Order: sequence, then C-alpha cells, then structure tokens
Amino acid sequence: MTAGRTIADAIELLFDAPFDDFVAQRKQLAAGLRAAGDVAGAREVLATKKPSRTAWALNRVARHHPETLRSAIDALAAAARAQSTADGDAMRELARAFRDRIGDVIARCEETLQQAGAGLNVSQARRLGETLRAAISEPGDSRDRLLAGRLVDDLEVEDPFAGLPSAAPSRAVGREGKAQRASEARERAVEQARHKVRELEEEARQARIAAQQAETAALRAQAEADKAHSAAHAAEARLANAREALKAI
Repeated sequence: MTAGRTIADAIELLFDAPFDDFVAQRKQLAAGLRAAGDVAGAREVLATKKPSRTAWALNRVARHHPETLRSAIDALAAAARAQSTADGDAMRELARAFRDRIGDVIARCEETLQQAGAGLNVSQARRLGETLRAAISEPGDSRDRLLAGRLVDDLEVEDPFAGLPSAAPSRAVGREGKAQRASEARERAVEQARHKVRELEEEARQARIAAQQAETAALRAQAEADKAHSAAHAAEARLANAREALKAI
C-alpha cells in the first residue's frame, strides 16, 4: 500500500475492485493501513461488508456510467412532479419513461456482469430493479451510497407506478421480458443437460458393474478350466501306469 494513503482512499479502492477480488483486496488494504500505523482504519476496512453481486453491478454502473443512473433519477423526479399535478396522461407517459430508464440501468448491469464472466438470471434482474427503485425513490443514505458506488445490500420497494396503465409496452418491460425468456430457456437447457449427465452417469455405473461381474465370472471360469486340465492330466497319468502294469503281466 502506498505511504500516505488514507482510509477514504482505501475504501474507494475497495469498492472499485472486481467482485471476485473484493475479499483479497480488503485484506491487502487493511494490512497496508496497519503497516502505516492506522490500526483503526485497518479495522474499518476489514469491517466493510462485501456487496451482493447485484449491488456490485449497480456500483459499477454508478462509477463508470453515471449518466445512465442519473437519467433514471431524473425520470423518477419528473414522474413525481406529474403525479403531484394529477395530470393522468403525463403521469402515464413519464412513468413509462421511468421504467425505460430502469431498463437502461439493468441493461448496463447485465453488460457489467457479462464482462466479469457472470450472467444475469431472472431473480437477479428482479433484485436489480427493486434495489434501484428503492435506492433512488427517496433521498437518503441508500441513494447517496448508490451515487457514490458504495451500495452493499439488495433493497426492496414496491414500484410507485405499478398500478398505472401504459399506452404501450415500455422498452424496459420488453427488455426484461426478453431477458427473462432467455434466462428461462438457459435454465431449461441447463436442467436438460444435467438430466442427460445423470442418465449417462447411471449408464456408466451399470456398465462398470457389468464389466466387474463379467471379469469375476471369467476368473471363476478360468479357475474351473485349470482344475479340469489338472484332473485330465492326472487321469492320463494313471491310465499310462495301468497300461505299463498290464504289459508286465
């Protein structure tokens, strides 16, 4: 760790680390602070909770694509203003725009996870949407953490615009539906592949048992054959002796 680095620097580096490197980076940064004499800072770094995978993805979007996140916050604010004026048509249009911006953030998160070698399944996409809505719906600690790219936990909130009809399906809904169908298809393919593997494993196990049984039977047959050969040789020897005895009479 570079001399003079502060606890704030360490925390910033920690939350900017790749998901799979978080724990190792946390230990390394804490060790650096401890070596520099900042024992309290080292404890604080070690106490920093590793984000969930979905929270980490949102943090990456906040850090590397802040404009996408800001668009979602602005869309929510515009919808809230329309709600306060009781303008139904404007409210529906802005609520749809808000869902679109949520879809944009989720799409960025999916790209981020794919670049990190992970996918985005249906439950993760749902958690992303819920966490994002919860974090940006009210000013406070959760929103501040998200904007700073330091969100740790998944959050839950009901969609404030869920009861409003829309004139047409939003792009966000279309993307989420397409992603869900693709994810479900992948899950079905994985389950089918697993079933096929289990079938082949059982087939291989039965083949091994049959081979062992055949080998045992072959060994037993060989032993019986060896015994019969020995008996035949003994009988032939007795016959030869009997013939020699007959000649001597």
